[in-house]
Amino acid sequence: MLPGGFLYILFVIKSSTEIYLLQSAIHQLHNCEAVHQKTVFVDEKFQGSAIWQGDIEVFELMGHPKAKRCFAWFHSDPGKGVRPVALLERWPIISPQAAIRFAIAFDIPVHQIPEPTDDAEADLRRPS
Repeated sequence: MLPGGFLYILFVIKSSTEIYLLQSAIHQLHNCEAVHQKTVFVDEKFQGSAIWQGDIEVFELMGHPKAKRCFAWFHSDPGKGVRPVALLERWPIISPQAAIRFAIAFDIPVHQIPEPTDDAEADLRRPS
């Protein structure tokens, strides 16, 4: 087998393992099942400079009372390791790009991000 083919096989294995780990994180964080839909590359810039680049995995949720989709990825913190981030698709998080912007703006671990409420005005308030 050609070296390129070998690398492709390793990429597919790594990718399916990452999807499985993100599905497990979604199940733990949001108490529902997740089916992978697609991968979206996000290149987020601020004033022309890249502040985040990477793949966001989009999952369809089954059994969640308020959300139909979830956006998930792994975040690496120097000195702290890697952690999964899994944000529900609820306003204002309506796309993979919006999920990244939200995570950057709040810069807090995912378990501290509050669940959106049914009250639209409360969704706009930042946690203290």
